Amino acid sequence: MSNCNFIGVGGLVVRNGAYLMVRHCYGEYCDCWILPGGQVKPGEPLHEAIEREIWEEAGIRTEAQGIVAVRSRSRSPCTTDCYVVFLMSYIEGEPEADGCEVNDARFFSREELHGMDNVIVLSKIIIQGHANNNLQCLPRNTIHAPYLTDRTDIQLFI
Repeated sequence: MSNCNFIGVGGLVVRNGAYLMVRHCYGEYCDCWILPGGQVKPGEPLHEAIEREIWEEAGIRTEAQGIVAVRSRSRSPCTTDCYVVFLMSYIEGEPEADGCEVNDARFFSREELHGMDNVIVLSKIIIQGHANNNLQCLPRNTIHAPYLTDRTDIQLFI
């Protein structure tokens, strides 16, 4: 039995009180608005994966600040799907869809998103939590330097 686990990342990007969303044009979320993100490449640190995904999907430069949500689900008896959502700092750029995975990218107010039917429920929950100041953030550790026994750097969010 092979291990088919999936690690995905999402990014909560807020600019002037509006939230960055992308509209997928493939797969289970086709024609739905969702927080930007995607699959972590083998060997890629999670915070770098979300920064890359937001740039690729929406043309926005960001920096990962901390983890605000983790969703886990079983897709099959041998597959766990783990999705880690980061609070991002907006750096620069205007939303522009990649035209491949997403066909639209833009910032929406919470009120606009609340009135839309084709927004992924988890994205709405995270945005509502942020807007109500109810999200706990596990910030990226920059004080301690944790290492594995082989001295390979690891990332710590505490």
